[in-house]
Amino acid sequence: ARFVPGERLNISAIAEELGISVTPIRNAVKKLVEGGLVEEDEQNKLYYVFNISAQLLESIFDARKMFEGSAAAICAQRYMLINLRALKYMAEEFQTQWLNSIDRKCTPENKEKRAAIDQEFHNLLIHSTENAYMIRYYEELRRAQTHSLLRAMDFWDQDPNPDNRRILAGQHLAIYHAVASGLPDLARKAAEDHIEFCKARCIINRRYG
Repeated sequence: ARFVPGERLNISAIAEELGISVTPIRNAVKKLVEGGLVEEDEQNKLYYVFNISAQLLESIFDARKMFEGSAAAICAQRYMLINLRALKYMAEEFQTQWLNSIDRKCTPENKEKRAAIDQEFHNLLIHSTENAYMIRYYEELRRAQTHSLLRAMDFWDQDPNPDNRRILAGQHLAIYHAVASGLPDLARKAAEDHIEFCKARCIINRRYG
């Protein structure tokens, strides 16, 4: 069976379809709840496929903007000490995958690659600050947004204007160039503009997804 975001899971029906008892299905669903892929309504004992509200989406992006803007500025201040080669590679790969998403109609494989390279790029920025507190708090945020990021990709893929994806495709490179040039204010602005652009488009496109 294939489930869509927000769909209620009928444990009895799933068990019947698979020809097994409800116990292993219920246990499997509990594991999915722990992993964030299924949401539980504890009061009514109901389960739903993970979706993301506009409010939660906005909150995650706002938190990312704070962390990642600061991280980009710090990295620009210490650009001689960070792995610029890796950062550039990830920025270029991000651009490639997003441009490919226009021509290849957003395949599942492409969506996963886009999500993965996006996380890798921002994670490298955060860890390159070598600020233990920033890294610790960002890791907590990253766990919360793992499944949200894939859902955000779905929203992006509903965008009717391919030019928005072309704009997004170059934004990691803009951050990289600002960091590599040792320009903290420009790096912060590039990172914050990137997150703000993503937030705006995802919230707009969410109505279509």
